[in-house]
Amino acid sequence: MLTIHAKIKTKNGTKESRKLRIKNNIPAIIYGKNNIQISIILNYNDVTNMQSKNEYSEKPLKILIGKNEILVKIQKVQHHPFQKKLIHIDFIRI
Repeated sequence: MLTIHAKIKTKNGTKESRKLRIKNNIPAIIYGKNNIQISIILNYNDVTNMQSKNEYSEKPLKILIGKNEILVKIQKVQHHPFQKKLIHIDFIRI
């Protein structure tokens, strides 16, 4: 099972997301049934390195936020319209 390290995203909005992308990070969100949504920040290089592995989109992933582990699957990935760059990922809890 692949593991992704993440941080909690405290500020929301387009302006803050752009600042994150400039710093080589990706904004993401975790959601699911009967649970609150968690906005997170992922390292761009870590995510792009995982994309080359088959497990990335097919099997569950483990997201570590501090000492908390959350099992998720990728729900939706948004790419830049002209570049192949990732701009946002939606995860759903398992």
